[in-house]
Amino acid sequence: MSDEELVIAYRQGDQKSFQELYKRYQRKIFSYILVSVKNKEITNDIFQEVFFKVINTIKSGNYREEGKFAQWIIRITHNAVIDHFRYQNKYAVSPASEDDDNDKDYVFDNISVNNYISPEDILIKKENKVLVQEAVSTLSKKQQEVIYLRLNEDRCFREIAEAQNISINTALGRMRYAIMNVKKKIDPYI
Repeated sequence: MSDEELVIAYRQGDQKSFQELYKRYQRKIFSYILVSVKNKEITNDIFQEVFFKVINTIKSGNYREEGKFAQWIIRITHNAVIDHFRYQNKYAVSPASEDDDNDKDYVFDNISVNNYISPEDILIKKENKVLVQEAVSTLSKKQQEVIYLRLNEDRCFREIAEAQNISINTALGRMRYAIMNVKKKIDPYI
């Protein structure tokens, strides 16, 4: 079924239709938020807020099929992330510290959407981890080092530049190209 057909079915009371929409978009939405806010707890909160808004909008009959569902849910997600940053700036809320995590073996290990993780989700997570690791292993050594220092050691770009004896712009450029190259490698599989 298309997204639009699933929305109509859900509006008519078919809960499984929403479950299908959720399965289609949960990883994309969660990843988008996580990349933006870089904090798992905040990501979980925003993620729940997005799907709460989607449910309420569809159930209230306010969803308009003017475009594609995918664009609509991404726009809701984008706006929720912007709202988070506006609130954070207005009230000077500091993000929760990532130092509370004892297990920092790999940056993608602790991503979860909710407290329950199905066996299928665990398998997908492991497969994605392998895909990302394989993609990172194809990068140049310089790009791999920037990724490692930024994501695994949580170093700022100034520290990375000093560690590699390069300018901050070069460090930023290497990270940008590393992300673009990893994305090219994994996009066909995700």
